[in-house]
Amino acid sequence: MGCKGNKATLTILTSGRISSQKNPSLFNAIALSFKDYPQVSFVWVGEGELSHCLTANNITITGWVSKEETNKYYSVADIYLSTALWEGLPFL
Repeated sequence: MGCKGNKATLTILTSGRISSQKNPSLFNAIALSFKDYPQVSFVWVGEGELSHCLTANNITITGWVSKEETNKYYSVADIYLSTALWEGLPFL
């Protein structure tokens, strides 16, 4: 686990609109499986119509933030977790 000060923590992050495509129920289930581990936290950078599905106490929903603030969240996260049911890639 990464060390933030004297407290060992593990931060697991995802980002995007909280919608069915991103499968927030799975993200929530994974967070719930760590409910007895206070050193593990989950962050969802974004917001959306299914934010009510993220009920685990160890999840922080940031809402929409600037690109600079998003980059700060990414820089301190230990793991990026994608629970998306499908993802697209841009055409070059």
